Amino acid sequence: MSAERIKEQLEAAGIKRSLLQLGEWVRTVPEAAAAIGVADGQVAKSILFQSKDCFALFVAAGDNKISNRKVRKILAAKSARIALPETVLHVTGYAVGAVSPLGLLEPLPIFIDETLARYGEIYAGGGSQQALLPLSYKELVLLTGGRAVDLKAE
Repeated sequence: MSAERIKEQLEAAGIKRSLLQLGEWVRTVPEAAAAIGVADGQVAKSILFQSKDCFALFVAAGDNKISNRKVRKILAAKSARIALPETVLHVTGYAVGAVSPLGLLEPLPIFIDETLARYGEIYAGGGSQQALLPLSYKELVLLTGGRAVDLKAE
């Protein structure tokens, strides 16, 4: 179960956080932000990019559009695209709209939008469209081993 994978990773790191269960399904960043009463930017969207057979997870502030040019540069690739929904599920173990940067099925390079650091608390995907994971930016970086990068499209 995806929630169990997330809980196991939190426990292994000694971080006492719990999934925030929503009373409704949320499909978009604005819906998630409205459901918990925070700014869109506090919702961390996790998007799987694919370059040939290589995958990487990009975690961005909900109010930022990810620059494909910057993704290609980070991956040192001529082309990169957002992975198809069935690929996202197969690689991460999560459906699109519920991808968590924790509890992934396989290790992936993770790149984290540095603009998320402007918030004391952010909300990452919780493995379902009815759950979010509250974390600090520092906890997100620590838990994922992610690299802080500039992802924002100009």
